[in-house]
Amino acid sequence: MTNCRLTDPEFERGVKDFLAVCNVVKVFRHTRILQIAPRPFDFWSTMCNEGELLEKFNIQLSPIPLPELTAQVKKAKEEGTEVKAVMDYCEEKMNVCVTEEQLENIAALKVLCAGWRTSTAAMPWPSSAGTPCKGSWASCPARPTPS
Repeated sequence: MTNCRLTDPEFERGVKDFLAVCNVVKVFRHTRILQIAPRPFDFWSTMCNEGELLEKFNIQLSPIPLPELTAQVKKAKEEGTEVKAVMDYCEEKMNVCVTEEQLENIAALKVLCAGWRTSTAAMPWPSSAGTPCKGSWASCPARPTPS
């Protein structure tokens, strides 16, 4: 921000930008990532040093095998109340372009991420050929947990 008066719009924008950066740093330093399924063997470019992430940034990785996640999603869908609330919220606030079943799966995953206190989830995403491809890792943001 350049020198300006307190009443200038530039000052207000500068303060808002600074607060936004502070918020990002605060959330970034206390992130917990749900790592869904292991990294495919040939994906050397997606490797990370968990120890360094934890030591430098307090970022935790929480791996979960895909069969365990699938069982947990089914269980969350059977219980239903929280999943239904997330689905209702999505339908009210967003332009939903997926089927009802897909939305239910997404809502169940969101409920599980909140229950596991994860900030985001990362998973291999199948390409159109049905196999994971390098450009197909998806990140699913969840609401940050209060610190």
